[in-house]
Amino acid sequence: MKTSDDILTLLGGYGWFQMLVFVATGMVLMSEAWSTFSPMYLGYEPGHHCRVPQDRTPNETIPARMTKGVWVLEKCIMLNISGESTRSTSGVATQPCHDGWTYLWENAGRTSFVSEWDLVCGKNYLVELSTTVYMVGATVGSVFLTPFSDRFGRKWMMLGYFWAQSVLGFGLVWSDSIVTFTVLRFFIGALDVASSVAAYVLMIEVFPSSYRMAPSVMCQAFWSAGVMSFALFGYLFHDWRRLQMIITLPSIVTVVYAWLLPESILWLISEGRLGEAERVLRTAAKTNSKVLPSNIRTILENVSKGDKDETNHTAISSTSNKTNPAAISGISNPAVSTTDPDSVSPGDVSTSFENQHKKTMADGGQETTDAPESVVSQNGRQQERDDDVTGVSVKESHTSVKVVNPSNQRNEMTVIGMFLQPNIRNYSIIIFYLYFVLSLSYIGIIFSTPVLHGNRFLNLFISGAIAIPALLMCTFLNERIGRRIPICICLLVCFAVNTVLVFLPAHTADGADLKWLQISLVMIGLFGITGSYSSIVLYASEIFPTTKPSSGDCVIL
Repeated sequence: MKTSDDILTLLGGYGWFQMLVFVATGMVLMSEAWSTFSPMYLGYEPGHHCRVPQDRTPNETIPARMTKGVWVLEKCIMLNISGESTRSTSGVATQPCHDGWTYLWENAGRTSFVSEWDLVCGKNYLVELSTTVYMVGATVGSVFLTPFSDRFGRKWMMLGYFWAQSVLGFGLVWSDSIVTFTVLRFFIGALDVASSVAAYVLMIEVFPSSYRMAPSVMCQAFWSAGVMSFALFGYLFHDWRRLQMIITLPSIVTVVYAWLLPESILWLISEGRLGEAERVLRTAAKTNSKVLPSNIRTILENVSKGDKDETNHTAISSTSNKTNPAAISGISNPAVSTTDPDSVSPGDVSTSFENQHKKTMADGGQETTDAPESVVSQNGRQQERDDDVTGVSVKESHTSVKVVNPSNQRNEMTVIGMFLQPNIRNYSIIIFYLYFVLSLSYIGIIFSTPVLHGNRFLNLFISGAIAIPALLMCTFLNERIGRRIPICICLLVCFAVNTVLVFLPAHTADGADLKWLQISLVMIGLFGITGSYSSIVLYASEIFPTTKPSSGDCVIL
């Protein structure tokens, strides 16, 4: 066994151990959906108009305007009636609302921080600003917080971020102003993304590489479940503070994760913590009813250090410098095993340069121990594919073998290092652009569901449910025909639907209502967005040859 992925195969593919970790980390992903979409109900703006004096009626004090064939009261102005001798409003000037607003909720007892803090008319931009600040926080967290899980471990960084986010979530319940609410949302956004990326990496690393495609796509079903459950919570709980409490309380359950959830085996091996890795392996094998080799500790040590003798023999005998990889992390590529060069497809490269301490022979057989060698490619087709992806070819040399410091190579294969490789840089720019466009479309569409025709809770529930068949379809297509075709199909669906929605009128020329068609197209668009997003995340995790998955995933997540 040469790689840590070979060790994971000892546990089987989809055993109870993998499924339990899959569900446990999926709950963290589901909670991110609650935090992301909470302003849809917490900050919902109901119909409203100026509060009228007790001795007046709205028709007497508030001007009306025709909207879509219906007379509606103005929201932000009222008539300036001077004198008490007449209540005629003809020719009277208007003025802003000076006594507050009356809010027209569909159910008695419903509240939002918009109605509580009167964030309407001239202050309604503060609601959108709080959501923008949350997204800024998510960006900051993805850049500065997620790399810590590569250094300190997936489990504890995920739990630390998640628990800190939960504490701040409880703080929102007692916030007394939009300023406090917005500041807390910034830090919640940063912690949400950081915990979700750590959870995603921990989830994927529990599966052998040849079994990661399906969980990598289907883990997003937890996000969809979060959207659907949040719609249910919003329907059941009318007060916005109580709703915030409800979506924060489930985090208490994750306290048991400190004892029950294992650390990533791959991370433990890469860090040389072989005792802990062995304990997790034995627990996983027992859970999956598997039998580990009696010399499992020796195998772990060999994987962690690399097979020095075999690598030396390969380095000496290869006159063209075509060497065997000793990739030990096995964490970058969810679908490719580095032990089988024929299984690698174009764009799928996952080699690691960590913890490889090897000798080389150079200059006519002189032994040198100046620096450990780091192997970079395989022979035959694998070398050509590595050259195509990284833009770096391995030059033939008959006199010496190039010695590469693995610590330097490790630094090169970070997120910044990827942009130094021409082809990887091009792939990254394309993937980042697609992800940006999809995120913009998804957030824009799903945040507009409350204003669509019909029940705003049912609309949100359906928008979450529509993702399930999209994920199932993409899982099937990714398995059968690869990644690029499903991405292109879903992107074309999204483009076509969004284009039609831009030019779709609310009514036909003869007055027929087209709102049902609008809602249907929105759901089809969400179907395409979800399918393309899930495939792009999978494709990106396969194409980036980084030894730091959290650092790589944070860029796209």
